[in-house]
Amino acid sequence: MTMTRVKEEEYAIAVREAGHAVIGFLCRRGVKSITIVKNEDEGDPGRCRYVIPQSNTLEFNDFSDISIKKFENLFRIDISGEVAEEIVLGKEWKLDGTDAEGCLQILDNLYFSDSSDEFIQRPDGISDDEWYAQIIEEKETSKREFTDRIVRETKEMMTTHINAIKAIADKLMQRKTISGRLARKIFKENLPKG
Repeated sequence: MTMTRVKEEEYAIAVREAGHAVIGFLCRRGVKSITIVKNEDEGDPGRCRYVIPQSNTLEFNDFSDISIKKFENLFRIDISGEVAEEIVLGKEWKLDGTDAEGCLQILDNLYFSDSSDEFIQRPDGISDDEWYAQIIEEKETSKREFTDRIVRETKEMMTTHINAIKAIADKLMQRKTISGRLARKIFKENLPKG
């Protein structure tokens, strides 16, 4: 039996939101609810809502006190919806998607802030322009290595938990909205064997 185009789009949203929830659980984030109902106020076609303590919010211009582990987990959560669509539905995905936008902005701030350059000594025999180009290239390489690692690890985590993603997505197709408690129950029932 084939799905209609509308059902296919709805299922893609369910997979995306289920992916956010599964990575949220793996990164020890509480999930409050998941829905595939479009929120007209926010314009989103679905939403995975987390239980986020006030100290867990992330501002794009104030990242000085965030641990690297916390940032990595937030990055994983941000990209997990699109990664789930790639793994479950075979949709091609690149890191420039909207879910990753906030984390990419923070990465740019971390890797391209002028303050990180002030302690680097320019080598003798190299012009300021060459030196600046070299610094930018090194920062771009570091950023790319970081994002490649996080994407690779997220894909591995989601491939391992694909059954949970599918089961949560199926429940979302039935009910349209589920509680975080039900999503966690489904997640636990679908943990990999072994």
